Amino acid sequence: MARHAAHPDWDLYYIEKDLEVMRAALEDLPGSFEVKTLRNEEVTDDALESYLTSVLPKQLASSRGNILVIYYSGHGIIQNGQRCYFTHHIDQSTDGSRYNPLISESDLAGWINRLKARADVKVLLLMDACATSEKAPRPPRPSSRAEDGRRSL
Repeated sequence: MARHAAHPDWDLYYIEKDLEVMRAALEDLPGSFEVKTLRNEEVTDDALESYLTSVLPKQLASSRGNILVIYYSGHGIIQNGQRCYFTHHIDQSTDGSRYNPLISESDLAGWINRLKARADVKVLLLMDACATSEKAPRPPRPSSRAEDGRRSL
């Protein structure tokens, strides 16, 4: 999320450069990689959920040892005790349909867990936003790690 039409003072001008540096670093790694980049209006809660829970599982179904790197650079906030990330600068798409302009940490974790249930994949989240620190409040966790499939690194 680089541009914020409703609040130009929220624009984060470094994001485009950071994204290109991250993309180049991933493409320079040895091996075969596909790098998919979503920018600004392309980033919606529906698009991310569909990609993580429907598109990727089909693409990864026949392969083993996959690694997915999700890099987010943008605004993050704490809302109702949960970390949330802005999808982009408006809450209405160009076709007039409305969507949620925030993605909660618990929604993102749920989508990733659904992906991991259907494909052999390890996920690395790189979040460059406010409210991502360990000191920020976290949503409640399930009583055991076995319930949600998460493990500490």
